[in-house]
Amino acid sequence: MKIKVITLFDCTATGVTGHYRHEKLPMQLASGTVIRDHPGWLKARNQQRNWETISQLLQLRNQIELNETPTRNDLGHWEFNFSVENPMTYQLDDQPLKLLIDDCEKVPIVTGLDESQHCNDLIHTSGPEQNIWFQVIE
Repeated sequence: MKIKVITLFDCTATGVTGHYRHEKLPMQLASGTVIRDHPGWLKARNQQRNWETISQLLQLRNQIELNETPTRNDLGHWEFNFSVENPMTYQLDDQPLKLLIDDCEKVPIVTGLDESQHCNDLIHTSGPEQNIWFQVIE
């Protein structure tokens, strides 16, 4: 099964991990962005933290095959697709993604990055503050 994820919060996979080290700057990310200072490193690290959070949530119940890393679309949202071998691990009753949706609800994220609109600092999977969507596409 293939699943599309769309978020309002910045979950760019920057690859920036570990502690800040001035001697490693300037640093060019895979995206082409160049980090030149501590604030730039911190932003890239927080984007990566959000990506790590989403990745871990997706893998709580299932081994995933990541088809791509998140990209920002024309609406200012981040989206990516992933696949799972056993879709039943996310299913509850007749809702194919119910357990995944429940796992993600109210998990903390870092905001104030490159979001195009205000976003709560918790993941919300439904309601007026919803900031992540999951859709079965295959």
